[in-house]
Amino acid sequence: MRVLTMLLGILLAWLPSPASAQTIRALFVGIDVYQYSSDNENKLAVFKDLKGAVADTVRFKNALREVYKLEVDRAIPDACMSTNAVSTTLTNTCATRTAILDGLDKMIDMSGPGDTLIFYFAGHGSQFSDDVKFRQASGRNSTILPTDARQPDALIDGDILDTELKAKKDRATAKGVYFVSVFDSCNSGTATRDGAAGQTRSVPILVAKPPERPQPAAPSGPGGGYWVHLAAAQDGEQAHEVGAIGQRAGVFTSALIATMQNKPFATFGDMIREVQAKVAARGHMSQNPVAEGELKASLGSKTRRAISFDAEAVGDTVTLKAGKLSGMTEGSLFALFPDQISAFTEGTKPLATARIASLDAYAAVLALDSAPLKPLSKALTAVETRHAFGDQLLVVANLATQDADRRLIKTALDGMAFVTQSGDAQMQVAIDPANPANALLLASDGTRVGDLGALSAPDFANKLGDRLKKVLRVQQLLALRTDVDQSAIRFCIDDSIYGPKKSECPALERGGQRVLKVGGNAFVTVENLGTAPRYLYVFGIDPTYGVALILPRPGENDDKIAPQRPHRIPDDPVVPTAPGQYRFVTIASEEQINAAALEQDGTNARGAVGCNTALERLLCSAKTGTRDPSAPKVGNWTAIVESVVVE
Repeated sequence: MRVLTMLLGILLAWLPSPASAQTIRALFVGIDVYQYSSDNENKLAVFKDLKGAVADTVRFKNALREVYKLEVDRAIPDACMSTNAVSTTLTNTCATRTAILDGLDKMIDMSGPGDTLIFYFAGHGSQFSDDVKFRQASGRNSTILPTDARQPDALIDGDILDTELKAKKDRATAKGVYFVSVFDSCNSGTATRDGAAGQTRSVPILVAKPPERPQPAAPSGPGGGYWVHLAAAQDGEQAHEVGAIGQRAGVFTSALIATMQNKPFATFGDMIREVQAKVAARGHMSQNPVAEGELKASLGSKTRRAISFDAEAVGDTVTLKAGKLSGMTEGSLFALFPDQISAFTEGTKPLATARIASLDAYAAVLALDSAPLKPLSKALTAVETRHAFGDQLLVVANLATQDADRRLIKTALDGMAFVTQSGDAQMQVAIDPANPANALLLASDGTRVGDLGALSAPDFANKLGDRLKKVLRVQQLLALRTDVDQSAIRFCIDDSIYGPKKSECPALERGGQRVLKVGGNAFVTVENLGTAPRYLYVFGIDPTYGVALILPRPGENDDKIAPQRPHRIPDDPVVPTAPGQYRFVTIASEEQINAAALEQDGTNARGAVGCNTALERLLCSAKTGTRDPSAPKVGNWTAIVESVVVE
């Protein structure tokens, strides 16, 4: 919650006038006093009141006002609520479950596309065991505790569940709002808070089943919004506060304020990385602040489509924190920057350029092209400037019949080192019969994959090259597959959610494949069948060679999946939008990967891509478990590919 406040300040620093501050709204919640704590009405309770949460809320608000000139509401003496046109603050007895949820709804109702809504929470956090729906990889869902939580005769009802907060977030982003939440609480990686120094901000996990809340209506609106969540600690961790009574301060909050002061224009990703370093430097190694969502954005800014990678320089060695499982290849070129905001700012010169000299599943070693003008900082941001395909080639046929057209296509293809024009063609370039001035990209059976525009256009070669690179990237992703008998992964996609006690997916349909309908909901479940916890990632590949991350949800960082445990996303079904063959790649790894780096847009296909071309035969046969010899297995990871027909 505290992080959220800081971010708001950053946004204000960019705003041209005080009037534009009306596009930023905030709900601040700080709770020290709990009605049913052991300090008050419930002497049998196993949690106490807090000492520093309200003070943290005040410090955040003051920082926003002083550093970013944001006119947040001012406290009223002896009152637990204050409000103005910009923000509302709820503390202690005013911070009830109803008041918090109603306050969020009011802020969302007041906001429109391009507005920013900040939700800051400082107080107790907890979890409940999820043995029914398996939404969370950790097996536990998070909660935050309003002041009226944990009433003895209604133990669970007072907690605000992470699923309820997700519904608010989804409603806001559907309206085009930028929803930024900041929680200084225990277990807050997915929604909560805790503490130390003789005072803990955690509450024991709920052992009873969570209540079934009424399901909100599906969010609707123009879209275009995004969400960011900044948290003081990962799930299962405590968020520490230090200092004498009356001077308590959250470690996370203090680190965030210092970061805001030093880097006021940072992206969310830059900010959390700096906060993590500051918290660790203070010796709090058991507390790891985390962030999820659109981390390439800055407070109040639109999303950025660029992909960046963390890198680390130690002496003359630069290590890229991404490897083969994140789509990295030997020889690919990178530009190195001090942080994300520098990497994403047009015209900024990199500190150095480098290329991948060697790599394994999770990391790569970069060789600098030349010595940098000054020593590199330890933490760096890397942006790929050229992707190397090595000796991987795509066979492309030129089907133009007119000499002039053939020459233009041949010239474009000749300039692509990853293309050969002889052999069993995997893709074809042809003239559009409906518009002879334009070219088409086709599968070898004639299925239309994408429109290339006019042959005479100056960007024709670049457009064709970009489309063909997407096909090659799909090949690289699918070539990661390992033998099915070694996978220890179960993947299921179906138009219904099968029960957790059922160990197998419903029977496959035609030709041993799942058959789904265009526009219908499909639900994904994966299960770790191995003997050790693993991170699980699921990617969907559509008929246009688009690649989308399905699990974890984009922007989220799931925990490892325990052995013999399923994980599913019942609230976010996959909805196929076009007929054809779809592929689903599931990767199980012992370390996290940069999954966003593997995503890509499709190529505007019209119609299904079948199993007729050499490429599609490779993809369709991938479910048999045959491994591509060009991708030797390195490290403790496995990958499987499943095929689905959409009609």
